Amino acid sequence: AALVVAGVTAAFVWAYGTDRVSTARAALEQAAHSVAKDEFTTAVDQLESGWQAVRWLPGQSDLKQSLQTQLAAARHGRLAQAVHELAEQLRFLDSYPSVPIAQLRKLDEGCQKLWDVREKILQPVGTASSAPDQALLRANLTDLAIAWTGLRLRLDGGENQAALRSEALARLSEAEALCGPGFALDLAKQQYASAAPALDDPGASGLPAARTPRDHYALGRYWFKNNQLVQAVDEFERAIEQEPGTFWPYFYLSIAAYRLEAYDRALDAANVCIALVPGSAPCFYNRAQCHQAMGDDERALRDLNRSLQLDPSLAVAWLQRGVTQARQREFASARADFQRALELGASPAETRYQMARLELSAGDRSAARQQLAAALAADTDYAPAAELVRDMNADR
Repeated sequence: AALVVAGVTAAFVWAYGTDRVSTARAALEQAAHSVAKDEFTTAVDQLESGWQAVRWLPGQSDLKQSLQTQLAAARHGRLAQAVHELAEQLRFLDSYPSVPIAQLRKLDEGCQKLWDVREKILQPVGTASSAPDQALLRANLTDLAIAWTGLRLRLDGGENQAALRSEALARLSEAEALCGPGFALDLAKQQYASAAPALDDPGASGLPAARTPRDHYALGRYWFKNNQLVQAVDEFERAIEQEPGTFWPYFYLSIAAYRLEAYDRALDAANVCIALVPGSAPCFYNRAQCHQAMGDDERALRDLNRSLQLDPSLAVAWLQRGVTQARQREFASARADFQRALELGASPAETRYQMARLELSAGDRSAARQQLAAALAADTDYAPAAELVRDMNADR
């Protein structure tokens, strides 16, 4: 009886161990496929499951070492991916003049969390961090630091600008010590060193001279943020000439050209953006604006629909679709879109102003006045609403 019990127990232990080992090896294989598709979070979950399967199993030291090595690499890859994705969000951020405060705060929290582990992020792990990957990671961290400084100033609303400029300079120095010097960092440090940005000719203002495509793009962003759109367009076009097929110079070229009312150039750049990144909601939104400015509401509406399919939280797209549908006298649909834009954090002044125009088109002057009052309550300096109030009063 004892021999039978011992034999059954041994068979059970062997079967259990074999099953655990098979589970761990399958996890390694699955994680390798996930990493190849840049699905690092999935890979971490798979490897942690595999590790738990053999963690307390005697022996299997090679398998355990492989699991731990790959798990560390996957976790590092997840961090690197988080830096890239947040840097991308921050690059899109500057293209929108009105962003919900809750979204800005969420981005600020994300920046803080990643910055707190910045040295860990740049620490090479196994064979997962090749030299080109490290170069890209340093560039993304640098861009994150630069954009974060602007985000903090934007969140402040002008109350503590001097203190935040000092904080920005300190953070940029940290980024330089960690990631190395660069043109974009020099440009940002020079801007924050003085409350008045240099807005003259780059040579006369002391701005560094751009040489590489990345330099021209950074200088273009500088001019763009300071509303010097002619200079911005010139720098973005120089970046594209030196390195065709790069997404971000085209993206900002489209917006800058649109604001200069160079709609054909803006539309061309927007088309390139969509070809390069067909899954980007902001790109379809930018192209919709170009179509609308050129009088093609049908194409604008198609692009706005696609933009909202890709990102239903894009408040400016709801607002713009409401404007387009109001022009087509689809008043009920336009009202619903304006309401959704307000819920998602679109500018209350601009949205209420557009709702007032809708009510005027629908023949309801009383409702229009209510919307204009709400627009001016949200922003007493919102000129379009004040002008429309004057026009309505003159028509009495």
